[in-house]
Amino acid sequence: MGTKIKRIYKKISLKRTTVLILVFVIMSVVLVRRLFDLQIIQGEDYISKFQARTTKERVLKSTRGNILDRNGDILASNVLSYSLTLEDNGTYTSTREKNLTLNGVAYQVLQILHSNGDDITHSFHIVVDKNGEYAFDVAEGFTLNRFRADIYGQALIDDLKDEQKTATADQMMEFLTGSEKFSIVLSGDRAYTEDELTSHGLPLTLTKQEMLDIATIRYELNTNSFKKYMQVTIATNVSEKSVAAIMENKTGLQGIDVVEDSIRQYIDDESMAPILGYTGKASSEELTELRKQNPDYSNDAIVGKAGIEQYMELTLQGTDGKETVSVDNLGKVLKIDEDTKVEPVAGDDVQLTIDTDWQSAIYQILKQRVAGVLLTKIDAAKTFDYTYVTDASQIRIPIYDVYNALISNSVIDITKFSNEDASDIEKNLYAKFQQKQQRVFDTISTKLNGSNPPAYKDEDEETQEYLSYICNDLLRDTLGIISKDAIDTSDATYKAWTTDETISLKDLRRFPILMLDRKSTTSEFLHNLFLQHQLELMPQIELSSNDLLIDLARIGLGIAFIPDYCLNRESKELFIVKIKEKLPARQMVTAVNPTLPIAQSTEEFLKLLPSLPELG
Repeated sequence: MGTKIKRIYKKISLKRTTVLILVFVIMSVVLVRRLFDLQIIQGEDYISKFQARTTKERVLKSTRGNILDRNGDILASNVLSYSLTLEDNGTYTSTREKNLTLNGVAYQVLQILHSNGDDITHSFHIVVDKNGEYAFDVAEGFTLNRFRADIYGQALIDDLKDEQKTATADQMMEFLTGSEKFSIVLSGDRAYTEDELTSHGLPLTLTKQEMLDIATIRYELNTNSFKKYMQVTIATNVSEKSVAAIMENKTGLQGIDVVEDSIRQYIDDESMAPILGYTGKASSEELTELRKQNPDYSNDAIVGKAGIEQYMELTLQGTDGKETVSVDNLGKVLKIDEDTKVEPVAGDDVQLTIDTDWQSAIYQILKQRVAGVLLTKIDAAKTFDYTYVTDASQIRIPIYDVYNALISNSVIDITKFSNEDASDIEKNLYAKFQQKQQRVFDTISTKLNGSNPPAYKDEDEETQEYLSYICNDLLRDTLGIISKDAIDTSDATYKAWTTDETISLKDLRRFPILMLDRKSTTSEFLHNLFLQHQLELMPQIELSSNDLLIDLARIGLGIAFIPDYCLNRESKELFIVKIKEKLPARQMVTAVNPTLPIAQSTEEFLKLLPSLPELG
């Protein structure tokens, strides 16, 4: 009986197992069918619905108001342009992946812009100088300290750590490009592999300028890190070639978009430029001040920097609008929510009381008057002695001053005088310049290559100037062909060179000046001397002892103003600098009481004074 029951139980168990297997198979078939339906048949529909779930708020830029003259003529307006924006809309598996993606996008955009003559727009205060090194473009002060605080994420300048307050441009770039910030360049075990760089469109090595540009873009984007989908403008007034290249490669440039924008256009009249001013991207300190009166300023706002643009900023600046949009995972707009749209409000126009025609006419008259004065007062001289001038009409303008004010400061570009569109006067002037230049070159070549040239002291003043420039400025100071340390200052030729050459008070100011302190009569005399020649004396060092001044001059710290009797004429280490201007005579008055006895040393001193009356 028991055996029979066991057999029946086994048969039942076998049937249950079979049933479970069948159920499992059926469920698997159903599941596979369902997955096939979801992924294959309805996959695109579900992906579309998923992509449409991400929404963001997009800023609609306003336009600045126009500036008009009293007659209603437009002096400043807006013209259509294109700008590039960047937003962080990606989904990343790690911070490393995020940095690689954003750095790669920034690098590729930079290559497109540079290849078409465009560049990014920013208010970054670090540049690559002419020596290829990182440097600040502003001096030490509030602006630079505010920049340091922004870089290191401090709300206030006072919150900066000691090492951050004194951080150099190199140190700040090391911080920005390293693992602490944007991971543009990593080293050691954390260094990017070749595959990682290549897959994200990055080269194996970056130049300093490329690292700076990428860091600048990342910094601008980082200002909106609290809003993931907030756009930042990285380039304005972009050429159509760059726009076309960006749009062609847009699928591989995550977060990059081309938007219609406007740029400021001014009337083509140089007389109005100082009045109207100009616009530019707002700095952090400007935004801080402007937001006190209008909190709606965006981080990449364009504001007035000078003139009417700056003075009437709050009137001219419009109010940005906004709209909510649905985007896919690549940032592509799928739908605009019209119910949430707020239209931008353009800034108000500003009408001036200035008549542009009158302003231009008066400006041209002033230019002609100044040119006339300049033409009639120019002297072919290096300096002009103002000492004995009693009437302004007697003042002459040295040609050196004209050169330094107009040509050396790039007010006049003399090379443009040779262009085909140059006027006849400009071409004639340039021809004379070339003729003079060739004569000078021939003269100098003869002097340097001749077998028996005249002595330096026997040359005319102009030739001495050229020879001094070649020897001192070019060969010694610039090229270093002549070593200062190797010069034998006791050599007769060197002494003749240095003692026979003269220098003007104006040129003397280029050197460090050592003199007695302000309390001395000598200091007062020298300051008055320079003022007589319309110059300001700015001494490098002021001391109370002539002996100390001599010691400092001996070790090469500058030119010392000392009485000639204090200098040992036989000294091999010092020499007298001859001044072109005639120095006024100084008088010394000695008074003695004839009724009192005089020490022998005093009596001997008085005998050295030829003009002193006999003692009574």
